[in-house]
Amino acid sequence: MTARFGTDRLRRSRLHPAGWLLVPALALVLAACSSDDEQPTASAAADEPVAAEAPSNVAALSSDTAEAVRALAGADRLVAVPASTTNEHLGNYPDEMEQVPNHVPPSDNLDPEQVLSWGPDLIVVTARHDGEQDADDLLEQSDVPLVTIQNNWGSIDELQENYRVLGEALGAPERAEELIADMDAELAAVAGHLTDADDAPTVLVLTNQADNPFIAGPDSMPTDLVRHAGGAPAVEDAGIERTMPAEPEQIIRTNPDAILLVDVLGKGRESFDGVLGNEAVAEIPAVAEERVLMLPGRSAMASAGVHVVDGVQEIAAWLHPAG
Repeated sequence: MTARFGTDRLRRSRLHPAGWLLVPALALVLAACSSDDEQPTASAAADEPVAAEAPSNVAALSSDTAEAVRALAGADRLVAVPASTTNEHLGNYPDEMEQVPNHVPPSDNLDPEQVLSWGPDLIVVTARHDGEQDADDLLEQSDVPLVTIQNNWGSIDELQENYRVLGEALGAPERAEELIADMDAELAAVAGHLTDADDAPTVLVLTNQADNPFIAGPDSMPTDLVRHAGGAPAVEDAGIERTMPAEPEQIIRTNPDAILLVDVLGKGRESFDGVLGNEAVAEIPAVAEERVLMLPGRSAMASAGVHVVDGVQEIAAWLHPAG
């Protein structure tokens, strides 16, 4: 049986000293909110919950959840993480993640039996990944507690809400609130410096997360960092509604004041030459005048966790340098 709870219901479930209440084959789902006014709702009653100790063998099957578990409970409680977390360009703690006993290879098809063979007492997945969604459906039939994150970690608000959910699951809600408070304090400091800033320059975000560069959509983490850093996402004015392959025509149409490159693969500026080297693209002012910043994925993608604040700080200093 699967029970679906909103975060308010989840917070009320801390009733025993052991920490979190677990139900065998329980999936905790965080629903993505389209606005601040829409709150997750509780639905579907579960069988009577059984108290459990805080999980000590966590299989985090996406890089964003792996980073969150490490921040909330330490890498020593991880039994499996994606191999990508050992990439120094994508993760902030590759050495620690290298020491995790099992690494999930890049693949759209996770093997639930293999995951279960690692002996996890909690499995965490992100439903936006097709392979994880397929595995989720099968893992729900096991006796191992399962946390499924349904939103796309596409903003700092979503990241923080996911940390609260995972903090409850790991028996570390106070740690989650501490991390969120630290993030909010640093973001407030950035906002304070931007009080007297000029009008927000438009910024186009390109990522090299695939063989060819992509334009980051309005609901992606790097684009949200631009907002927090005092920039205006160029995709919004251009009517681009989702992340998509970067075509020269699209870049020219957005005509941004500046371009942010997110290097997920560690291949550097050269990996964007296919579009930025286009003759017509090279003539737009942002490229011709080198108003281009490149950040590693470890400070600009959801897998960066709390380190997305580092990305906000660097983007803000670039867009609004001190006079």
